[in-house]
Amino acid sequence: MADCYEPCDDIIDICVNTGPSGPRGSVGKITQFIFYPAVGTTDITGTDKSGTLLQVDPDGVLVALNGVMLEPNADYTIAADGLTVTLTDAIINANDVLTVQTWQSDEKASNDVLDLKLDVEKNTADIAGLDIRVSQNEDDIAAMQNTAQNFTTRDIKVSGVSPTRDRGEDLKNQQDINYLFDTDLISQAARLDELETQKPDTDGSIKDLSDAIEENSQGISDLATSVDDLTTIVSENVSDISALQDEVKNLPDPYDDTEIQSDVDDLVKQVGTNVLAIDGNTKAIAALGAPVSLDDLEEAVEELDDRVTVNESSIVD
Repeated sequence: MADCYEPCDDIIDICVNTGPSGPRGSVGKITQFIFYPAVGTTDITGTDKSGTLLQVDPDGVLVALNGVMLEPNADYTIAADGLTVTLTDAIINANDVLTVQTWQSDEKASNDVLDLKLDVEKNTADIAGLDIRVSQNEDDIAAMQNTAQNFTTRDIKVSGVSPTRDRGEDLKNQQDINYLFDTDLISQAARLDELETQKPDTDGSIKDLSDAIEENSQGISDLATSVDDLTTIVSENVSDISALQDEVKNLPDPYDDTEIQSDVDDLVKQVGTNVLAIDGNTKAIAALGAPVSLDDLEEAVEELDDRVTVNESSIVD
C-alpha cells in the first residue's frame, strides 16, 4: 500500500490512525416520561401516563412534542428542582404527546442499585422470618392433628346451660348427651311403630261426615235457588233502570231562571226604595198642620169667573 503522504495516481488509499484507548465514559440510564397534556397547559409536572413522578436532571434532559425535539430555553425551561417542565407556548391540540427524557448519572444509578440491594436483603430477611413462622405453624398443626386423632366426644366437657337440665340427668360430657339423645330417638321410634300398627275407628266419623255433606248439599241447593231468585230480581231491576234512564233522557232541558232571579232582585230593590219613600212622605204629611181654608179662594175664583164672562160678552158685542 502506498504512503498516504505521497501523491497518488489512480489509486486512493485511506489511512486510519487510531491512538491509545481513552478512559471509560460514565455509565447511567435514560428515563422517559410520557404526558398527554390538556389544551392550554404550559406546566408539565406530576405523574405521567404510567404513574411515574416527573423528576429530571436540569443539565441532562430532552423534551419532544409529537416526536419533534424542542429547543431548551427557547421552547421550554426546567425548574431547578427538576420537577416541572414549563413550555413557552401552551398546548393547542387535544391529542398532543409530550415526551421528556432525562439522563441519570452513575452516582444516581449506583444509589438506585444500592437501594435495590438493601430492599432485596430486607425481603430476604423477611422471607427467612416467614419461613420460621411457617415451620412453627406446621409443627403446631402436626401437634393438633395428633391430638385430634385421639380426641373423642368424652373429651368434650359440658359447660353452660344444658338443654336437658329439667330431666334430672347427670351430663358431664358430649358423649353423655349423645347417649341420652340416642335413647330418646329409640323411644320415639318405638312409639311411631306402635301408632302405625293401630287401626283408628273411623266408621262413626265417616257416617257423621256423610251426614254433614248431605246437609251441606241441601244448603247449597237452597242457596242456588235463592241465587236464581235474586238473579231474576236483578234482571227486572236492570230493565226498570233502563226504562228510567230513557225517561230521564226525554226530559226537557233544565230552565234557566237567571233572568227571573235578576228581575226579582231589581223588584226587591225597588220595593225597598218605595218603602223608604212612603215612610218619608208619611213623616212629611205628619209634619203638616191643619188644612188651609179655601173659602176665600173659591169666592175670588167665582168673582173672577163672572168678570171673565162679562168680558167675553163685551168682546162679542
